[in-house]
Amino acid sequence: MKRGTIAAISAAIIVVVSILAWSLVQLHIPERAPEPETYGSTVIDDWGRSVTLEKKPERIVSLAPVNTEILFALGLGENVVGVTEFCTYPPEAETIEKVGGMRTVSVEKVIALNPDLVLALNLNGEEAVDTLDDYFPVLVIDQQKVTSIEDIFTRIALSLIHISEPTRPY
Repeated sequence: MKRGTIAAISAAIIVVVSILAWSLVQLHIPERAPEPETYGSTVIDDWGRSVTLEKKPERIVSLAPVNTEILFALGLGENVVGVTEFCTYPPEAETIEKVGGMRTVSVEKVIALNPDLVLALNLNGEEAVDTLDDYFPVLVIDQQKVTSIEDIFTRIALSLIHISEPTRPY
């Protein structure tokens, strides 16, 4: 197969998976994310790191398209202040500040956005995640540990609501 054909097929697959993920998420969500009673709870992310949200995240940076789509599906699109150049769905995501690619995150751009929470994927790389974690809470979802889009949705949704003690939210 020619390189151009492979690239076109890959792009088509990404678009189809994104649309299917968005459709699936729309079937399982309330109008708005549930409001937690309190914050200050701690969850354990897929890398085994403790992530504590001291307050409701009002400024969120998403470092993966699936995270961005789920945040919008949860009704939190207005809180997303930074996304990767690959975050193009829903269409509103295209107008949000770009912070680089999934493997080429501009740590400086993320820091300049001063988020309350960074939602990362293992593909973003340990160095970028560790550096950002020095400044902000970073929740990492490891795509090798999830079984479906619903699994990612559940991890993000449960991480954003109150949990009384350190635990895995899924």
